[in-house]
Amino acid sequence: MPDHIALLCTLHPASQEKRERILDLLRRSAREYYIKPSAKCIVWSYFTPAAKPTPKATSFPLMGMEVYTDKAALQAQVDDTEHFQPYHALVKREGLYAKPEELQSWYLDCGFIARGQGQTNSGKGGLVSVSRLVCKDVAGAAKILDGLREFSKWVESEEPGVLSYGVFTRPKAQSEVLVWVRYVSGKAIRSHDEAPEHRAAQYVCTFSVGRTTTWLTRDHRKLMGPHLDMKKTKTTVWREVEDSFVAPLPPSSSAKL
Repeated sequence: MPDHIALLCTLHPASQEKRERILDLLRRSAREYYIKPSAKCIVWSYFTPAAKPTPKATSFPLMGMEVYTDKAALQAQVDDTEHFQPYHALVKREGLYAKPEELQSWYLDCGFIARGQGQTNSGKGGLVSVSRLVCKDVAGAAKILDGLREFSKWVESEEPGVLSYGVFTRPKAQSEVLVWVRYVSGKAIRSHDEAPEHRAAQYVCTFSVGRTTTWLTRDHRKLMGPHLDMKKTKTTVWREVEDSFVAPLPPSSSAKL
């Protein structure tokens, strides 16, 4: 498996207005920097909660998934003086964050990043789900990964409405598995949920955003259920912002994800 490294970013804008300001800045960087081949960024996917904020909302989260071809590409992004560093200086100057951002590094284990050319249609705003599977131990995580490696192949061959299905692990938390999924639309999520392979049994998760229900087969429930810490396992549902993109793997990549 290539050494693709992902950065899962959780941002905490200080207000709805400041979230829009942050999104404007991030989207400009996506257009002017991240999408260029020289950035070696194969995923730039940012998203806001699928559920609209209530008038009394006090939290305005924003999340992003960035995937780079290797550690050197990620470090080059951190060292960038034209977009990355000026962005963080502006965030501090304008007080855009209510609290510091949370950044976690993950490594792509299996799944697929893009179908065809991969580019998100500008302005369409598909849906994204992010599932953090917290296992009871490392051995359980290994068994869940085995199941997801097979399941991701089925998704790729049978569910064209699923644009990306990435499964990630991280050395610092070997009992955790991250599943990031991009859907073309709400209809695609419904089709995903209603497929016989999913409807056989309900896989109970804690959804902190939105009200979508996720389904897995009996085999997957039997495989996963005993190994998961259900109090810590969580799935959130988001809407992808304009200018997000995924790209096909470089021709030099020898592995099929």
